[in-house]
Amino acid sequence: VDVTFGDIAAAGNPVQQWAMVPLVGQLQILFVIGFLETYAEYQKPHYMKGGPIGRIPVLWDPVGQLIRGEPITDTIPEDVLAKKRASELANGRLAMIGAMGFSAAYTIDGSVPLVFGQ
Repeated sequence: VDVTFGDIAAAGNPVQQWAMVPLVGQLQILFVIGFLETYAEYQKPHYMKGGPIGRIPVLWDPVGQLIRGEPITDTIPEDVLAKKRASELANGRLAMIGAMGFSAAYTIDGSVPLVFGQ
């Protein structure tokens, strides 16, 4: 398939850009997302029961957790770690709401009442 990144970028909004990606590319993206989600769900202990959150050392090891043998959170006291995790969850949720607001404002005219100039 002869589609370049420039062609996809020029397609317009994200929905049209996704439609421009060839089927094989869409399937690859969905497969990787599915693999990562499945891998995270089958880690023991599960992240909802005290297991590591977001650690997938199979593909990515940004701070050398495999080399050091311990995650970076092992050096933080439990009370500070609990506060940081709660803050991360709250901020992550707000970031997702903000991203969806930008996406809605771009794709659906008038969907975000405080955005002017469209």
